[in-house]
Amino acid sequence: VTCTQALHYYLHQTDSWRLKGIVTAVLIFDTIHQALISHTGTYVISNYSNPAALNAVVWYLEVLFNGFIALLVQGFLTSRLWYCISVSLLIWGNLPSLLIGHLGCVVVFAVYALVHVHTFEQLGNLKSLSIAVNALAAGGDVLISTALVYILLRSRTDFVPSQRIIKKLIIYAVNTGLVTTLCAIASLVSILAWGHTFIYIMFFFFYSNSLLATLNARKRIR
Repeated sequence: VTCTQALHYYLHQTDSWRLKGIVTAVLIFDTIHQALISHTGTYVISNYSNPAALNAVVWYLEVLFNGFIALLVQGFLTSRLWYCISVSLLIWGNLPSLLIGHLGCVVVFAVYALVHVHTFEQLGNLKSLSIAVNALAAGGDVLISTALVYILLRSRTDFVPSQRIIKKLIIYAVNTGLVTTLCAIASLVSILAWGHTFIYIMFFFFYSNSLLATLNARKRIR
């Protein structure tokens, strides 16, 4: 899905080199992230019929690259809010703190896990940090969606065609942020409920898709 959206973006969108650079960086990080997650196949391929290998935890560097992707995507959405003077400074002011805090927690998580976590039993030591990572990600998504909806509601006029477009944009803004927010919550719940499994990994694939879907849908909305 990501590759299809990326191909459509490069073929049909004419953005500045900065925005294309963000998209390219997200795709590179997403590819590295997928490669690192695929390394977990060592459990069922390299160590087939070796139950003792199930106690060892493989690399946790994929969390780091997922944090980079989240920072770029949420940072891009936050930068769009910066140009909207109707945004509450209180709402916007909290967003950079959440983004930086989220990335900081991700870096600490990845470094600590790489150095100190070698078994699933030791993985329990990172439970609080895992909760913080997912809570900050979800908080950032909620604030971004709330701010976008607030801007659009303040932009309503008595002109019927404009009202239809704004209504469509509100639904689109909510749906775009809702996917990543629900995935962050689902990842948080899966860590709380099944902390010694990799179920949470399945929810780490939607930030890049959310960015590409947002960029590719602009012409259709117009």
